[in-house]
Amino acid sequence: MPLLVLANKMDKEGHMTATKIVESMNLDYIDDHKWKILPISARNGTNMDQAVEWIMKTSQEFTESSS
Repeated sequence: MPLLVLANKMDKEGHMTATKIVESMNLDYIDDHKWKILPISARNGTNMDQAVEWIMKTSQEFTESSS
């Protein structure tokens, strides 16, 4: 099953880097399905459209490959 990690507050000082998120979640060991880290700002709406697009595209691909 695909995994989308929404890294909110990436615009704030002291945020975790994408590399640190990968390490802390052990994402680099996941090689049997698609995953992505997407920096967002819920307050500003930054990259929210990209999150929805990724979910729609990836869910369609997942559904097609599962049937």
